[in-house]
Amino acid sequence: MTEGTMPFFLLGWYPDYLDPDNYTWSWGHTDASDDMGIFYSNPEMDELLEKGQVTTPLRGDERKTIYEDSQKLWARES
Repeated sequence: MTEGTMPFFLLGWYPDYLDPDNYTWSWGHTDASDDMGIFYSNPEMDELLEKGQVTTPLRGDERKTIYEDSQKLWARES
């Protein structure tokens, strides 16, 4: 940081579809984040994102809570 540079990068990524999973899995799950050059790994985040994938949109409030919890976890770790 003292050199005026930030230790991260982002190259031309755009979500394929408008769903929280499309945004969070790629950046937050252990199995996917390496592909994006993130190298983030947290078993608690993995569990939330896996649960979010299998919770149907028809269970909207439950699914919303899962992704809200994932955002809170990211914020705590920032």
